Amino acid sequence: MDLKEKFIAFEEEFIKEWGEYIKLHDELNLYRGKEIGDATDKVNEIILEIQQTFMGMFPGIKFVLDRHQLFLKAIQDYNKFVDDIKKAGAVEVKNNEAVS
Repeated sequence: MDLKEKFIAFEEEFIKEWGEYIKLHDELNLYRGKEIGDATDKVNEIILEIQQTFMGMFPGIKFVLDRHQLFLKAIQDYNKFVDDIKKAGAVEVKNNEAVS
């Protein structure tokens, strides 16, 4: 599996987990402002699931946060590289034909 495929798999899994995380918060919000009463065990279960889901996503979140500036610089540097070669006369090639 190449890097692009790994990132696609990561994105798909992260989006799935994020949806679960939001769903759990929505479920917990059903108890907000109400007396919990006999639902204490259910509320605690939801809170635990929220924490576990977040911790499952945390390595990916931390990876992105720790490298945010690096990623921004990489994109800026690449865009500058493309602009520089275009200014030097390069043209985009698609299907073995130059595109102006």
